[in-house]
Amino acid sequence: MARKAWLFALLLPIALAAAACGSDPTPTPTPTPPTASTAPGTEADFETQLAQLIAAAQAEGKLVIDADGGAGRTHGAIIEEFGKQFGIEVTFSTQSDPAERIVIERDAGRFLVDVTMLSSTPPDQILIPAGALRPIEPLLFFPDVIDMNNWFMGRLHFHDSEGKYNLAHSGSLTKSVHDMFYNTDLIGDQIGELTSLWQFAREPYVPWIDKMVAEPAFSGNAGQWSTLYAHPDLGEEFVRGVLLNPNFNWVTEDRLIVDGVAQGKYAMTFISSGSANSDMIGLAGLGLPIAHFEGLLQETGSLSMGGSTRSMQLVANPPNPNAQKLFINWWLSRDTVLLRHEMQLEGLRPSLRIDVPIVDELQVRPGIGGIVPTDPDFVARRERGRVFVQQLSQCVEVQGIEACRSLTIDYDDVPPPPPSGGGDAAAEGVVYTLEEFNIEDGKFRPKMGEVSYWGYPAGERVESDVTEGVFTINLGDSIVFEEGFHSSSSRSTSVHNFTITGLGIDIPIQAGERDKFPGFTIKPKEPGEYIIFCSVHPDGHGNNIKLIVVG
Repeated sequence: MARKAWLFALLLPIALAAAACGSDPTPTPTPTPPTASTAPGTEADFETQLAQLIAAAQAEGKLVIDADGGAGRTHGAIIEEFGKQFGIEVTFSTQSDPAERIVIERDAGRFLVDVTMLSSTPPDQILIPAGALRPIEPLLFFPDVIDMNNWFMGRLHFHDSEGKYNLAHSGSLTKSVHDMFYNTDLIGDQIGELTSLWQFAREPYVPWIDKMVAEPAFSGNAGQWSTLYAHPDLGEEFVRGVLLNPNFNWVTEDRLIVDGVAQGKYAMTFISSGSANSDMIGLAGLGLPIAHFEGLLQETGSLSMGGSTRSMQLVANPPNPNAQKLFINWWLSRDTVLLRHEMQLEGLRPSLRIDVPIVDELQVRPGIGGIVPTDPDFVARRERGRVFVQQLSQCVEVQGIEACRSLTIDYDDVPPPPPSGGGDAAAEGVVYTLEEFNIEDGKFRPKMGEVSYWGYPAGERVESDVTEGVFTINLGDSIVFEEGFHSSSSRSTSVHNFTITGLGIDIPIQAGERDKFPGFTIKPKEPGEYIIFCSVHPDGHGNNIKLIVVG
C-alpha cells in the first residue's frame, strides 16, 4: 500500500527485528518491567510494551480465528495482512455455527480457538454462559484505541448485557430498522406502498405478503427478532404478529432464500442472515432483479451493529494469548480501519471509529439519528425479547401457528423491560426542530423551522456575520436539522466543516453539496457551552454559534 501510517511504520521494524532473532518455539517470554526511561503512560512505554508483545506473539507463531460465513466473505483479505505484517500463521476458519463446537472442545480440555467473529446470538446464548469468552477492554492498550474520543458516542459498544464480551466494532444506519431485499420484477413501483413494518404484522398487509420470506427465530437469527421486540416503535405485539403470520414463507437455508428472491419465487425478505444479504448485494451488482430496500418507514431507523461482519469476541484460555491481544488492538487501530475501508470495497461494514473519513453515506458519525442497539436499556429489553422469541418460535415449530396464538410466555427471572416510547415529554426532553444549517464562505446560516425558539421568529435565518447566535436547551433536549447541512454552490468555493469539539462532531461539507445529512440530530449528554464552528476556517465565518446546555 502507498500509505505509510505511523502504526505500520512503527510495527514493521519491530517485527523484522523480532523475526531476525529466530522463531525458537520456546515458552512465551515474560515481558520485563518498564525501566525509569520507559515510565508507564509514556510513548516509550507503549513502544516497549508493543515490542515485547510482538516478540511474544511471534514466539507463539499462530492465531486461530473462527467465523461464520458473513465475516468469512468480507474479512479474509484484511486478516491476511495481519499475518504478513507480523510473520504469524493465521488460521481463519469459516463455518456455520462454530459456537457449540467450541464449547464441546473446551469441555474435553481442548482449547483451540483465539478469536471468534460471530453474530450476537451464539455468543450470548452459548459462549458467555459456558464461560468461553474473556473481557475485551482489559486487553486494549494502543493509545488511539483506548482514547474514547475516537469512538462513536465516546465509548466502545457491546452486544452482551454485561458490556464486556461481545464487541460491536462496526456499524451503519439502516433506514428501515433492518436490511430487507426485494425482487424488482415482482414488486417494482409497488415498493412505495410499504410505509411501515406493521404492514407485515397485521392487516392491511402489503400486496406481496404471500411471497414474503424470512428465516425463523430458531434458525439462528433470534438476535434480529429480539431486536425488533426491543424496538420502541414495534415490540411484543409486532413480533407476535409476524411470527404467527400464516402468509410468510419460512426458510432456514441461505441459498434457498437468495435463489428464491433472484428467481422470483419470493418477492421480499424480512429477516435473513448476513451471508444471504451479502450474496444478494453481489447478485444485484451483477444485474439480477434484486434491490436493497431504501425507503423511509414510519418506524425509527436503527444503527446496525450486529452480525459477524460487525462483531468480535475473544475466547478465554486461548492457545495463543499474545497473538490474540496483538490482533484485537491491531484490528481496532485507526490504521487498520483505514486499510479495511480501503480494501473492502464490496460489503464494507464501516467502523464505529469517528476519527476516520466518511466512506459510506450511512456510516455512523456523531449526531446521527437512529436506535442504538447497544444502549443498556435497549439491551435489557432485548434480553426479555430473546426469551419471548425463543418460546414462541419453539411452540410454532412443534405445534404450528394456530396452537400458539394464545401462548403465555414464561419469563422466569428476566426483569420486565423499562418503558419505551411515550411518557412524560419533559422527562424525555424537548425536540427543537430547525429547518437546515447552511455553511458558506464567510458565514453560518441556521434556519429556524416552523416554530419560534430562543427568541428567533419562525423561518428566520441566523446570520453569523451579523450576530452571535445562541441556542439554549436543557440537558436531555435535542436539536434536529430536518434538511441536514447544506453548502451553497454559488456562495461557497471550498470545503467547510460542521464542528462541535465538545461533542466530537467534525463533518466535512463539500462546496455545493446539499442533503448530505438529512435529519441530523444533536443531543448533548453533559451540560456546558458548546461552540459550533468550522475547523477548516475557525475564524472565517463571522461570529460563532453557541449551544448552551443547562443541567
